[in-house]
Amino acid sequence: MFLFYLSKVPFFFLPLNLAVLRLPRLNRLTGLRWLRHASPRDDSAETIVRQHHEISRHLHSPAPCAIGKIGTSELLGLEFFERWIQPPWPKAASWHRPAQRLFECSGLFPVRRDIFLRWGQEYRAALVDLDIVAQRQPGMIFESVLEKKLIDQLCPHALRVGFYLLRILAPTAPWLDDLAGMRWLVIHPFEKTIRAQLPHLAELGVYSESTRPVLLQRALDTQILPCPQFSYIKSRI
Repeated sequence: MFLFYLSKVPFFFLPLNLAVLRLPRLNRLTGLRWLRHASPRDDSAETIVRQHHEISRHLHSPAPCAIGKIGTSELLGLEFFERWIQPPWPKAASWHRPAQRLFECSGLFPVRRDIFLRWGQEYRAALVDLDIVAQRQPGMIFESVLEKKLIDQLCPHALRVGFYLLRILAPTAPWLDDLAGMRWLVIHPFEKTIRAQLPHLAELGVYSESTRPVLLQRALDTQILPCPQFSYIKSRI
């Protein structure tokens, strides 16, 4: 590390590897002053009731409906594609870091640049089709601003709901009873675990007592499509 003075202001020269790691995220969406884009969400009781009603309405619509969220690992992966500077090295500042995070937290991708670039293209295209999206990042933090900006860009017409879409236990989401009356297709790597849990849905206490017969039916007719957790490993076995 070197120190010198210019106009009586000290400057530090760090090794390139460390300097790149400490650079702020220079991306097109938030800029350096990302906090200026932060704003509190309206999670009032009136808003929650209205949004629950909208979810129920979409579920009962004859048209297909896509409801989802952007996971935190996926959010930080998408942020890389918005950066002005995308250095190929060091690993901690390149595509490798978000790809490694996706590998560790999602268990889906080999850590390869071509796979990461393909993931980014397909994930962004999928977000465009969302009808309802959960804006779930908490508080006035960078991830919350990034999430809002990405939703503005990729699915601006989707209905936004709060984090409570993913926390259905307290208070109980009223649209769960609507969901119970529909047939389910579950795509999940742990098929046996899901199958074993289905008969116990009524015991969770999140469905009304009137849904007990249909929940028993869901335990019988739910289709489960197992996806390999590490597909690139399974293909070699």
